[in-house]
Amino acid sequence: MNLRGFGAMESSVKEEVEASISVDVFSVSAAMVGVCLTVIQLIQMNANQKANTIVDEILAFDSIVFMTACVVSFLALKSKRRSRFKKILENTSDGCFLLAISTMVVAITLVVYTFF
Repeated sequence: MNLRGFGAMESSVKEEVEASISVDVFSVSAAMVGVCLTVIQLIQMNANQKANTIVDEILAFDSIVFMTACVVSFLALKSKRRSRFKKILENTSDGCFLLAISTMVVAITLVVYTFF
């Protein structure tokens, strides 16, 4: 096999990995929207805490960011192969997902230190 064959094979593997990451971001983001909404509901059930409105607002923002990551990842999966727009969508969904996960850590830290 010549060197061009290895380059094509490497490019194909890279595309498969990027598609796999987009699928993972899509599915996990959708699940995390549900987690955020469930935690908001659980916090609302305990009305004795003072910080619940702060955590509620953080988690509401977080669910919107997760939903944005989910939608953008879906658009990346549906866009044409090897397009510049697809790469922008993938990077945007990755960034939204990382922002949302980081925000989730902050919110859960506040829950732990406030409620326990």
